[in-house]
Amino acid sequence: MKKLMTTLVALIATTMFVFANTTDYETGKKAYENKDYATAITHLEKALKQDSKNIEIYSMLGESQIEVQPSQAKEAVDTFTQLIKVAPNNKEGYFGRASAYAALEKWSEAQTDIDKAYAIDPKDPELGVAKAMIGFEAGDKEKAMEDINKLIDENPKYGPAYSTRGIFKLAGYKISGIFDLMKGSKLTEKAEKEAEKEAK
Repeated sequence: MKKLMTTLVALIATTMFVFANTTDYETGKKAYENKDYATAITHLEKALKQDSKNIEIYSMLGESQIEVQPSQAKEAVDTFTQLIKVAPNNKEGYFGRASAYAALEKWSEAQTDIDKAYAIDPKDPELGVAKAMIGFEAGDKEKAMEDINKLIDENPKYGPAYSTRGIFKLAGYKISGIFDLMKGSKLTEKAEKEAEKEAK
């Protein structure tokens, strides 16, 4: 009887642990998706303590930390550093940490990390845009323009690439940048509508 009670207590404790973990994860994820970043941080930090190998939790937590206090993104740097330790070959860790460094305007560090992310997945156009933008902010404007032109050649229907090139041109006082911004907006809107259709 005593052995049975011990087993039942252990089973209940395990069930409660799993339930708590699921609740914090799901609540944190929902808050993140609803852009309630402060609530997301609270629950994702708890979920991470219970599942320290979950890449998605690190990613959502780090992004939430950047969104809540962009100028205080040091915590996000730490979060993404932990993600890199857990999954050193995962682009999300380097991409996230590059974003955190960018929020802190530490462009050299951001450039190093986005280059690492891009090396892992050079076919990802989102990384290509981020690489060009960070390079531009770091001061290598000519190389950034070369990178974004190459990205457009390889992904002619990727709207954000045109928008980024438009920003670069306008920063150099070229009025043609407006046309790239317009084209980028139209392509992005079209892609979003197609994604909505596929989701239905």
